[in-house]
Amino acid sequence: MKAYVYQPDGSARVEERPVPKATSDSAVIAVQTTAICGTDLRARRHVSKSIAAPRVIGHEVVGEIVDLGSGLRDFAVGDRVQVAPAIGCGRCRPCSMGHTNLCDNLQTIGFQFDGSFAEYMHIPAAALQSGNVTRVDQELPDDLAVLAEPIGCILNSHRFLNLEDAASLAVFGSGFIGCMHAEIALKRGVKTVFILEIDAARRSSAAETIPEAVIMDPNDPATQESITSITNAAGVDVAIVACSAGPAQTQAMNMTAKMGRVSLFGGLPAQSTGYIDSNLIHYREISVHGVHAATPEQNREALSLLQTGTLRTQRYRESVFPLARIEEAFEALEDGTALKVLLRPGQ
Repeated sequence: MKAYVYQPDGSARVEERPVPKATSDSAVIAVQTTAICGTDLRARRHVSKSIAAPRVIGHEVVGEIVDLGSGLRDFAVGDRVQVAPAIGCGRCRPCSMGHTNLCDNLQTIGFQFDGSFAEYMHIPAAALQSGNVTRVDQELPDDLAVLAEPIGCILNSHRFLNLEDAASLAVFGSGFIGCMHAEIALKRGVKTVFILEIDAARRSSAAETIPEAVIMDPNDPATQESITSITNAAGVDVAIVACSAGPAQTQAMNMTAKMGRVSLFGGLPAQSTGYIDSNLIHYREISVHGVHAATPEQNREALSLLQTGTLRTQRYRESVFPLARIEEAFEALEDGTALKVLLRPGQ
């Protein structure tokens, strides 16, 4: 089979690999649709020490079970499934509290296990035992179901932010993640949503994607003044940094209202200190929250949300590539011609 393999030096290439085989308590899926995540993009830009290379990367996936261990009874060959990639051990303190995404012994598909940028993917026994595999409703198409994993991460971040009590929200970054943060916030009743984006073409795209949002350039000196005016000098109730940029974290802190909430959604690939002002936290009583991955339950919540058809997703499903053209797919994300890229390895 063809697979996109990440190398120890940070390079990656399509290689021929044997088709994986199920053990008595594992499974193999034919990958129907997978998607490139911002984490994959950062790994391509910077050598990732988190990936146990050489490794097939990719972790946003929907596939059909084609090989199933004899000891498994909850699934059958032919089932379409979605896989939550962050696999907890089930024994450590975070797992015992239900936060398997924060497991002390976390193993992740595409990092410690081979991932979805391949024609076939092995689902390890640990994923099946931990409830990370969910059968997908036949009415939910692959190109929608594959969005469940990143949306699950968004839902995880929102549980800290009390969006129902927020009148205003600012999102830094206008990619798929930033736009989806904005859309879900609007659906939860946030009246004023700002999207801050440094790239003019991306600002234009965001304006088409989320027309209700106020789109602004964070580098424009007038932006802070405008937000101050629109929020009656209070600042925003919630700020979400959905990009990998330290200065955006600083700006988010500065524009957050007293008793506001800040979500550091986008991890930083290198230097990650020196952007947060602890006195702002102290004197304004600002809450700052991190977020990492999502639990299987949050993945299932995202699948249910997608099932309702209330999220506008068409723009995120338009750029589809076969695995052989994965480098073009990455470039489409890099140059901003695509908000989200889907891969169909079987094509």
